[in-house]
Amino acid sequence: VGAESARLAAGADGARTARVAAYRMLQAPILEAAWGRFDVWFARLSRPAAVICKVGADQSILMPPFVLCFFAMQAALEGLSPTECAARARAQFVPAVCACVPFWCTAHLITFNLPARLRIAWASCAAVGWNAYLSHMNQTARRAEAGDQRQRGPCDGGGADADGGDASCVKRN
Repeated sequence: VGAESARLAAGADGARTARVAAYRMLQAPILEAAWGRFDVWFARLSRPAAVICKVGADQSILMPPFVLCFFAMQAALEGLSPTECAARARAQFVPAVCACVPFWCTAHLITFNLPARLRIAWASCAAVGWNAYLSHMNQTARRAEAGDQRQRGPCDGGGADADGGDASCVKRN
């Protein structure tokens, strides 16, 4: 077990892990506050109806901005420009939502049946898997973007200098 743990740790991407952890640290308090409001909003409903309404509220009010923020924040922490951050968030939004809705609707059937004091602990456990999936999507997007840059070539904006070209490219007026 020790050798396997060491092998896995050696392949870990510390910067990527820190970016995902930073996102979760910002997200969790917002979730807890929002879920507290959901308790108030749906307090008069029967328990099954309240659970369904809380799941619906979570997925319709919280999920869209959280998914967009995840990809935009990861891109920003990777050093991308605001335009590139927005492009990544837009490109990843629909595929992420298609996975998010069934995953979190199922998980939240448990979340909103738990006492409020246990919700964040449970949701954080579920979020480990979910955030790993989002991180995988983000990493796939990063690789695709890097491939696009290489395919475009240095004189087509794929270079490394400040104006988007390569110093070896001759600019023609």
